[in-house]
Amino acid sequence: DNSVIQSRSYYEKNLASVKEDLADQKAKEARDLMQNFRESVNKQEEYYNNRDYNNARQYSSQTLDIIKRLSADERKQFKDEIKAAEKIQSWSYEMEQTRKLKSRLVAPGSQVPGDFSVSAPLAASIASDGILRSIFLSEHRYEASLSYEVSLNESPRAYLTAAIKYTGSQALLAGPVDVYYGPDFGGTSRHPMVSARETYDLNLGRDPDIEISRQDGEFETTEGLFGGKRAVRRTIEFTIHNRRPYEIAMVLYGAIPRSADDRISIENVAVRPEPVDRDDNGIVKFKLSLKAGQKETVHLEYQLIHDRSVVPVLRNQGGSR
Repeated sequence: DNSVIQSRSYYEKNLASVKEDLADQKAKEARDLMQNFRESVNKQEEYYNNRDYNNARQYSSQTLDIIKRLSADERKQFKDEIKAAEKIQSWSYEMEQTRKLKSRLVAPGSQVPGDFSVSAPLAASIASDGILRSIFLSEHRYEASLSYEVSLNESPRAYLTAAIKYTGSQALLAGPVDVYYGPDFGGTSRHPMVSARETYDLNLGRDPDIEISRQDGEFETTEGLFGGKRAVRRTIEFTIHNRRPYEIAMVLYGAIPRSADDRISIENVAVRPEPVDRDDNGIVKFKLSLKAGQKETVHLEYQLIHDRSVVPVLRNQGGSR
């Protein structure tokens, strides 16, 4: 009986000690959390007042994350802090976007003489808070001929260009333009200065739905060689996949290397399909039309012949040695 009573006594003491340790740990976690909370609140205001909007937005997000870790009843006690953090988060984001927009604006008079006057269809109230705001002016549709341009290099990508027939009677000013593919945001481009009734090209950026892969091959050949010559056949194959639900037109530019060293010759060049144009510098031009879902391949091939004592190096890597 005494041993049982003694065991129970030890158990109760240990249980009390464990509970006390847990309570101390929770109290410490709560103190650390509140310390982080106070620092975060102070930092978000400090950075915002110093116009460091990136850090202000980060600390306001941290403040909101800390409050989310509290219980529902505890969060009710921080309504003012939640509102303040959300405001700083929103304002900081707007100011960051304003700075980005300002960096892309064109200064008045830098491209064309004179001023332009455009009337908004509706009255608008603009707050005097230093933030650039968009005002709706008009909506128009114009005829555009779309085509893709591809440079067949190490990382080939398809860039969409629109040849737009502008029929307006007033010039369009240069500046940033947001590009959308249907409802999807495709990026930001730059709109040129356009005169009334002018046809112009607008770069719409890279289209991720035109997939292009590259595969390189290299193997040594010995046919027809004499002495200490070495011949290497190189092949480059590009596969273009149109994942758009409609047919597209595409212009592609590739290059066959030219030797800048008399000890190196480039022979037995093969190109498929037949290019529509090629120049003396080795640039070849292709035109393709791909239906929805269609894949097409462009094949470049040539033979590199040189003395075994010569190590060829690509031109963009410094010639040969």
